[in-house]
Formats: sequence, structure tokens, C-alpha cells
Amino acid sequence: MVGFLGSGLLRPFVRDQKNDFANDNALPVVKACVGQVLGTRAGDDSGEHQGELEWRPDFGSKLYLLQHRKGPLLVELARFYTLEALTRWEPRVVNVRVDASFDPTQRLLILDLVYDVIAANVSGNNVLFANVDQSVAIAVAA
Repeated sequence: MVGFLGSGLLRPFVRDQKNDFANDNALPVVKACVGQVLGTRAGDDSGEHQGELEWRPDFGSKLYLLQHRKGPLLVELARFYTLEALTRWEPRVVNVRVDASFDPTQRLLILDLVYDVIAANVSGNNVLFANVDQSVAIAVAA
């Protein structure tokens, strides 16, 4: 499965025993990529918000737009922005279910994800890992 899912750095970035950044392959790297997509600020279509990466300003999610927001729409917008980003930037992740909640004590948006991992987004593809659970915390001040 290494060839199908690739290998790369893990997120959050940590050092390994070789004093290098820790890396892995297969499912751990897919989870790291999901966290990277959701944790990176994407630019918006209006040009009002610039993306975090100069070389690819549209990469990432728009979850940062939820900063300083309150109310019942916070959870629905978080769900929408999460699905939008993963659909665009992580083709190995399908059938995503998102449960979003806000932790007011730490001012974190908690995204509890359940998804299937496939090798590539093509017709007739088999699921390699089903019902993968992952939580991602995004800092928002509300």
C-alpha cells in the first residue's frame, strides 16, 4: 500500500530519532495531509484574503474565516469549509462525515472526521481503509 498512498512528513511536525522531521507512509501520511489541508489558510475568490502559501495561494481551507464568529451557523460553516477543502485537495479521502464543535475554554474548533481512504479517485476504486477516525483542532477566537 505504500506505493498507492505515498510517503511524506507527518503533521504536527516532530523530530525523529535521527534529528530529522518524522515521516511515514500509507494511512499516517494521509492523516497528516488531511490535517495540513485543513490547517492551511486558503485565499478566497474575492481576493480579500490572501492564501498562506505564496506559490499556491488557493491551497488549504477557509476555516480561518470562522475566527471571531459565534452562533448556530458556526458548525454548519465549519462542516462546509471542511468538505470543500478535502474534496478539492485530498482525492484519497472520500465519504467524509464531519462533526464540528466549539470548545470555548480553549477557543478551538474541533473537527471529528470519519472517512474512507482510496488509492485514487477513479471509477471502481476499492476502499483501502474504511471508517478512519481523525480529530483536527483549529484555533478560532470567539
